[in-house]
Amino acid sequence: MTKSVGQKVKDLVGAPLRMVLLPDDMSKRLGLTSLEDERLSAVRPWISGRLLDVGAGRNRLVREYREGVGVDIVDLGGGAQVVPDSTTLPFPDGSFDTVTFVASLNHIPERQRALREAWRVLRDNGRIVVTMIDPVLSRIGHGIWWYSEDKHRGGMRPGETYGFWPREIRSFMEAAGFLIVAERRFVYGLNRVYVGSKRVDDRELRKSSVSRGDEVERTQRSHYDSIASTYDAHYSDPTSDQYRDRFLNDALTRDVPLEGRRVLEAFCGAGSTTGYLLKHGAHVTGLDISSEQMALFRRRWPEAEAIQASILGSGLSAESFDVVIVVGGLHHVQPRVQEAIDEIWKLLRPGGFLCFAEPHQQSVPDMIRRRWYKLDRLFERDERSIDVRELEDRNKNRFEFIGKRYGGNLAYLLVLNSLIFRIPVSWKRYYAPAALTIEAALSPLQNPWLSCFVTCRWRKKGSNGNELQTAKDSLG
Repeated sequence: MTKSVGQKVKDLVGAPLRMVLLPDDMSKRLGLTSLEDERLSAVRPWISGRLLDVGAGRNRLVREYREGVGVDIVDLGGGAQVVPDSTTLPFPDGSFDTVTFVASLNHIPERQRALREAWRVLRDNGRIVVTMIDPVLSRIGHGIWWYSEDKHRGGMRPGETYGFWPREIRSFMEAAGFLIVAERRFVYGLNRVYVGSKRVDDRELRKSSVSRGDEVERTQRSHYDSIASTYDAHYSDPTSDQYRDRFLNDALTRDVPLEGRRVLEAFCGAGSTTGYLLKHGAHVTGLDISSEQMALFRRRWPEAEAIQASILGSGLSAESFDVVIVVGGLHHVQPRVQEAIDEIWKLLRPGGFLCFAEPHQQSVPDMIRRRWYKLDRLFERDERSIDVRELEDRNKNRFEFIGKRYGGNLAYLLVLNSLIFRIPVSWKRYYAPAALTIEAALSPLQNPWLSCFVTCRWRKKGSNGNELQTAKDSLG
């Protein structure tokens, strides 16, 4: 669809109506270009050959393109084929030349498996096309759109989300075996279309998946080896210990027995939580991928066991720990957080506890954090906050969720994370008392939207190996 100059002017003037206040059909009656029209116009130039449209809705794209199939989990009319879900499509391998996800991927709970399934049904060098808006704009829009479907059904369903940031979409597509070949903005830069190409053979996909994981681990190991002493100075000083004692440690282990228990401190670094665990009678094993961090750990905590290894494949015996503690580590293994959870599940005894504190998605601090990560060399390109709701949905058959608390404001930023702001460690003792007092005063007011991190306590339900396989399958 090529717009005339007049139509462009009309659409610009009418942008508040067509983008915010009016549904697509009413926009069209006023002669405005609807959001659906904008999306399809962004997608059409990338379509060739036989098309599969996933989350097709009323199947407009396929009906207008005239060569292909649309699928959806509900029948909205228009001839789309109804399927139980998008992770097991009823088509042979290599059936299509193009697969599209037009504003639908965020509504698919098992989106990584859906993308892998798209990879399967695509022919060699076939193309995938995805449109997606970022979660902040989407949340604002859904809050205003009186005609939005999710409002009529009481909000997003479990596993759905409002949108994704560009690097999340890139990460999803790359993990599924696609090479990103194009990325374009549309609708005044507020939306994006992503185009990927299927890598040629399955062996290359498997090799790519392994090598990508190896690359993440090598990068993290090298990164934390290089900043080990500086990192330790900022996160192990007395003011940081005060922060953890007041706002982290007790929340992390509330109702979790530590006395005489075997506790794995994963992503331990130099052992910021180790002293607390030892004081409460735990038998601590520290695990970290960085050799420099583990050297500091051994010198500082000779009474604890120290293992340099990756949580993605620790080599430790199954069901050998009563508790696994993670403080700010899971977001460093993106996009392989679920693989880390799988390994932790394996290491825990039945009834054992996973306790973790991590920066979380879908919050005001995370909006700022995402942009900061892009600019700050302290952060690697894959690092991003965790999606707690998605993790809970994936692991609900294997863990019981016994506690969740949101926190982190001024002292979290300026005391615990002084390294990020390059604040000299020597300055912290002067402002830390005031910052800690303010944090304590604001803590009762905090909620998921306004907090910097989430603290979760999960209990392993059982030791059935099929449960582990189920979670791995959910990854695709």
